[in-house]
Amino acid sequence: MAAEFANQIQDASFNSLGFEERLSMLVTAEWNRRQNNKVARLMRNAEFGIPSAVMEEIEYHEDRKL
Repeated sequence: MAAEFANQIQDASFNSLGFEERLSMLVTAEWNRRQNNKVARLMRNAEFGIPSAVMEEIEYHEDRKL
């Protein structure tokens, strides 16, 4: 949260926002950071054979009857 707060201080566009809006943005940024860290940790612990694989690249061939 401290890093996001430092970003808000440096960017003058945040000065027009109220306290509640800025606090909400800080909390949201922290929540997103924690979620991203959790996903990264779970993927690392899962020890996938090909960690860069994505569902969209699966090729469904008729002979496999998927």
